[in-house]
Amino acid sequence: AVEAQITNYMMYYGSVIEFVFDGKTNHAVKSTKGEALIKARRFLTFYLFLALLFSVLEPCSYAPIDMRPRGSSGPTMEGPFRFLHPGHLTNNFAVAYVTHVCLHTGTLGFGAAISLLAGIQTMDIADNPFFLSSSPSDFWGRHW
Repeated sequence: AVEAQITNYMMYYGSVIEFVFDGKTNHAVKSTKGEALIKARRFLTFYLFLALLFSVLEPCSYAPIDMRPRGSSGPTMEGPFRFLHPGHLTNNFAVAYVTHVCLHTGTLGFGAAISLLAGIQTMDIADNPFFLSSSPSDFWGRHW
């Protein structure tokens, strides 16, 4: 449906958000006002959640688990297995989750704006991949 018309092709590949196309008519699916308002409400919810994450993680430099030895202000733990330490893994997960929420919030904002202003239905980029995925292939294939 996207390659059927040059305007669809340019609109689909020129946008930061994927549009929903009808395979029978080869046109973008129109968004109802209710769907657009649901997207806008989800954007605002994620925006507030993102602000909460930033306010919690920024004071600790996005590393909620302090990896320095007790009483030391020096470097973090040493050795080849330091990357497998549960604290290090928790810190990496926190940063990865904040990155995911940033991307999801931004694309929800674009999708809500396109749905509200142009009346075109858009796709979400992610379906909570961090907590609903059962494997790496499930993460990248179905939820992201």
